[in-house]
Amino acid sequence: MFNYSDRKKIVLFFLPFIVLIYLYQDFPNLFCTISNKLIVINYFITNCTLVIFFQYRIKSISDKNHKEKLRKIGWRVLNLTSILPCMLIVNSSKINLNWNFAQMISVICGLVFLGFSFTFENLKRNDVIGIKIKWTLESDEVWDKTHRAGAVLWILGGIILICNIFVRSQTGFFVNIVIGLFLTIVAPILYSYNLSKKIKNN
Repeated sequence: MFNYSDRKKIVLFFLPFIVLIYLYQDFPNLFCTISNKLIVINYFITNCTLVIFFQYRIKSISDKNHKEKLRKIGWRVLNLTSILPCMLIVNSSKINLNWNFAQMISVICGLVFLGFSFTFENLKRNDVIGIKIKWTLESDEVWDKTHRAGAVLWILGGIILICNIFVRSQTGFFVNIVIGLFLTIVAPILYSYNLSKKIKNN
């Protein structure tokens, strides 16, 4: 699935190990902690599993466009799964970075939603990529309209989640999380259901 001759991808896959080596200079006992060992082991197993899964799915798809889109999604997933363990390792190293870990997770999720929103516009109905629910898979019209609306909703939801980095109160943070998840998950489902019902009634 991934071209490991590309140096950037090799570095990305081994990013948590690179972070550990870098931090080891200042924290010799860092890797001795059970939590960091588990983080790295879990990361390695998870990413290997994801690579195998996406490779299997790509081979099982005949449409070239869908194959390419799944490759891009796999690449983004690899980005995310490489960044998260680095944050966990740095956070557990007790380095004072003046960040709120929950806020950083919110920002990463927001970036993921924002990034995926730009793939929705020309996405054709399929059972691999997109907002795959009962009503979108039944109709091309529902699929297309839901993804056009979903693109806007995911952009808004992503921006709201990213804005959590500036929020200082727990209440404001929680409200943004609820709104962001509503826009990206609940709203597209409700929209597709109402649209499907409207089309069937007509």
